Amino acid sequence: MMGLGTACMNDEVCSNAVANALNNGYKMLDTALHYKNQKAVGQGIIQSGLQRDKVWVTTKVSFFPDGAKEEQVFQFTPDN
Repeated sequence: MMGLGTACMNDEVCSNAVANALNNGYKMLDTALHYKNQKAVGQGIIQSGLQRDKVWVTTKVSFFPDGAKEEQVFQFTPDN
């Protein structure tokens, strides 16, 4: 499976790239907490018109941001 990497992309560049990739056959997105582009990735998924359950989103947690404790890391989502 080929996926779109979202490192170094933010804001409209990211959301447009995600939407274009999904509209052209990509089904997997690679992201990470420290890219800080979760909102743009989510907006790109919405822009694409695909149902969320048709998109595979891979992420990585490689460090604890801003001194967060282990339990807090899993609370970081596009919703909050």
